[in-house]
Amino acid sequence: WSDWESWRKYTATQLRADNREWKIYKITDANKVVPAMLVGPYTGWQNRLSVRNVLSFAEMLKIPENYEALSKNDKVLGMMKNWPANTQFIGAVRADNNKIVCVEGHHRATAIALATKNEQPLKVDGEITIALTELAAGEEKLLDEALARGSQKPGQGENVRFGARELLKRFLANNAKTKKAVGLLLIIVGLFLLVTPLTPGSWLVFVGLEFLGIRFFTADKLKKWF
Repeated sequence: WSDWESWRKYTATQLRADNREWKIYKITDANKVVPAMLVGPYTGWQNRLSVRNVLSFAEMLKIPENYEALSKNDKVLGMMKNWPANTQFIGAVRADNNKIVCVEGHHRATAIALATKNEQPLKVDGEITIALTELAAGEEKLLDEALARGSQKPGQGENVRFGARELLKRFLANNAKTKKAVGLLLIIVGLFLLVTPLTPGSWLVFVGLEFLGIRFFTADKLKKWF
C-alpha cells in the first residue's frame, strides 16, 4: 500500500464499514478490556494461531513461541516504552459471542496484553478510546472472508504466483558471480549434448543453452547488446 490511510480504507470496505453505525467509547480499564479483545482477521496475526478468528490477544500470548517473538517485537516494545498520550482503537462487537474484534490497533493491543501478562500493567496518562460497530449474527463470516481475501492491495495476488520467477530474476540481476556461475553451468550442460547423437530438436536445445550461457556469463561485457 502507498500509505496507511489507503490500507485503512481497504480494510474498512471488507467489513462494510461505510454502511454501519459507529459509536466511540472510552476504555477505562485498558489492562482488562484490551487483552480480552479478539485478534483481527489479518494473516500476519492469525497465522500465529491454531484456530482462526476466535482467540484473544491474551490467548495468543499463552502460546510460547508467540510470547517469545512478540516480547522482542520492536513495534510492541516501542509502544510499551512510549505509550501515545491519546489513542483510539477500532473494533467490532460480534453479536454471536458478544466479544470485541480488533480491527485496528494490533501492536498497541499486544503491548497492553504483554505488559499485563508480565504483571507490569501499563500506566496510561492519556485517554484510550475505541470506535465500535456491531457485527450482527451471521456477519461473523465477514471476518473469515476478509482473512481468506487477505489485506494485500488488489492485483498483487496475481503477482505472487510469479514471485519465484521474479525473485530469481532479481537475484541474478544483483549477483554478478552467481550469474556467471549459472552461465558457465548452462554452457557445460550444452556441451554435454555434443557427445550424444544430435537430432534437430537437441540442436535447438544446444544452441539455446549456449546462447543463454554466454549471455549470463558475459552479461557485464555484453550488457548493451541485450
